[in-house]
Amino acid sequence: MSPDLSAFVAHGGKLITYHGTTDGLIPYGNSVNYYKSVVAGGGDRIKENVALYLVPGMDHCTGGEGAFDVDWLAALEQWDRTGQKPSALDARHPALMSGSPFAPPTPSKPFARPVCAYPQTAKYEGAGDGADAANWECVAR
Repeated sequence: MSPDLSAFVAHGGKLITYHGTTDGLIPYGNSVNYYKSVVAGGGDRIKENVALYLVPGMDHCTGGEGAFDVDWLAALEQWDRTGQKPSALDARHPALMSGSPFAPPTPSKPFARPVCAYPQTAKYEGAGDGADAANWECVAR
């Protein structure tokens, strides 16, 4: 739980953390508080190498009513390769939601949203299909 990630960052580490805003097990405010403590003690170098993404409507690690399907590893690999911290990641809500291991998947209306780097959040631009991530933008909270 130490917020001191300076040794990790000094070795070239990049860290993506994420939390669903409808996580019923761990309140997402815990991740926000931890992220704030990390950047408060680490300066600009930490801010450039650590990112938090809040995923609206995502439950504990996955699932939920939001666009929860994000390729976190690809985002981290691209960040490492290009040196550019992603400001937004593509997220999808699939057409079929997997249920329990004993129940068939349930149909769902698919949609896409950007998942924005904290402290930004996605906002609908007011025109176009709301299910299309291209009609959303990351804005300050």
